[in-house]
Amino acid sequence: MGYLGRADNVEDYPTPGVCWRKDHLRTPDGERLAVLTGRTIARSSSPTRITLLYLQGNAGSAPARLPLLSRVLTDLASRGISARCIVPSYRGYWHSTGSPSEAGILIDVLSVFDTLKHEGSGEIILWGHSIGAGFAVLSATRVARARQINAVVLETPFIDTMTVLKSLYPQKWLPYHHLGPWLRTRLDMSAALEQMGFRWPYKTLVLQAEKDEILPANAGAQVTGLLSEAAVDPTSIEHVLVKGALHQDVLSKSAARSATVDFIVRVAKENTTR
Repeated sequence: MGYLGRADNVEDYPTPGVCWRKDHLRTPDGERLAVLTGRTIARSSSPTRITLLYLQGNAGSAPARLPLLSRVLTDLASRGISARCIVPSYRGYWHSTGSPSEAGILIDVLSVFDTLKHEGSGEIILWGHSIGAGFAVLSATRVARARQINAVVLETPFIDTMTVLKSLYPQKWLPYHHLGPWLRTRLDMSAALEQMGFRWPYKTLVLQAEKDEILPANAGAQVTGLLSEAAVDPTSIEHVLVKGALHQDVLSKSAARSATVDFIVRVAKENTTR
């Protein structure tokens, strides 16, 4: 896990129509996390209000993702959905203290959920990119009983770290095929689902990059298949192959952005009519 983007600032990335604020959150084990919150400047008068909790990928910093996330917020506002987006920086990332680890980052994400619970936040859509998708699934299985999450978006996800290693280094004589027992970061979705009895209760959108240069070509389909098998309602798992997209630029494609906004709007309106 990397430490890229420490010198980035929110002001370095234009986000027309959206205002981003930086706050800090203290975790139970004493780390201080930088947390960005974005809202559209022109607030919607709609009573439908949701929170997007965005978990970033490994490369870069939170500010670098803000222009793309801002476009989603403005698109939602144009559809009558008043949303805010919360982007925590994991320990060791950007301006957060500490060193990253799977266990530590899971504490970070669950700390954000605790904060949102105390705020009385209503609808929460959990959105993870790359390793963030892994942490999204791991954390969602932990908070399922609290029913804090309304839906999940998984952007360029993978089932586990070992699968990625085998894709990057397919030669069986290389040591990567035998590192499973010693991996410090596993992000094992199957194991997480097993802990919750293989019952996935969330509507989920899986965004797969057609030209992903990091993950196996079938990574997104594998995740979709796994979640569909575990889903309480298999029809609640949606899969979108984003044409021409690489691992990092899925959201830059209008088709991916439209699919994401449409999904969030559907989830928000379904919950409103209940």
